[in-house]
Amino acid sequence: MNILITGGTGSLGSELVKVFTTQGHAVTVLSRDPHKQAKLLAEYPQVNAILGDVRDYTRVLFAMQGQRKVVHAAANKRVDLGETNPEEYFSVNVEGTQNVARAAIACGVRQALLIATDKACCATTLYGVTKHLATGVWLSKLNSGVEFCALRYGNVVNSNGSVWQVWQERVAGGLPLVVREPEPTRFFMCKTEAVALVLNVLLHIRNGGIFVPGNTPAFSLWDLARELQPESRWCRELLGPGEKQHEVLVAPTEYIEQITEDLWCIDPKRAKAVHSIPAQFYSETAPRLDAKEVIRRLHATDHC
Repeated sequence: MNILITGGTGSLGSELVKVFTTQGHAVTVLSRDPHKQAKLLAEYPQVNAILGDVRDYTRVLFAMQGQRKVVHAAANKRVDLGETNPEEYFSVNVEGTQNVARAAIACGVRQALLIATDKACCATTLYGVTKHLATGVWLSKLNSGVEFCALRYGNVVNSNGSVWQVWQERVAGGLPLVVREPEPTRFFMCKTEAVALVLNVLLHIRNGGIFVPGNTPAFSLWDLARELQPESRWCRELLGPGEKQHEVLVAPTEYIEQITEDLWCIDPKRAKAVHSIPAQFYSETAPRLDAKEVIRRLHATDHC
């Protein structure tokens, strides 16, 4: 099967390349970093790598030719940079998503999956707002003949630029950890789990649905920091502009139903009266991992 991955040289995209090629699929990658593409092709020479930007509709249309499925993972994702670069984030995350959706329709793609984010749920940052808009653009194409759906999950703990990566580098360099307060909690998901979630969604696609994981554990960032360095050495900062203390995957007004044991689906077209958020979709109340277990799992995934 022919599969296109936009942003295919990123943390999630490169893991998807590994899985899809192993399964025997013909994979095309559209990304804008030639150095990352060269590195990817050195490991997976069978991949069709196309250099381009999702803001260039002609280039997206070229990459989309002959594809059966598309996973749209390309985006500007740094929350802090979004606050100072709003036009850039809008052009990539919203207009770029519109280009991918238009090209998927024009080329008769069968299924199209957008990688969304918890930041788009009850959005408080510019990044979150652009991803919320992107999701709306994506799911507005319901009567096009293409099955459009989105996948919403929290931070991938061992992805590029993650707090785990940053803190490890600071500890190795003898520097104090920069710890945000009040105490934040985050969902725990590693790259291999994110890939498994994508594959699960592709098996259960519902046109117009927003999928969310239903059994993702959470952890305290302070607990993790204590395992890496004494509190006396920390550099404490307030949460950044719009940064949430706790992650949330489902809004109080969203209609949600269970699909499998681990997968739920939001229907944005169905209204529901305001309700409390189920505990498993809020990182403050979700099942909690202690710091030692978080580190054990991270070390285990580093060797996968």
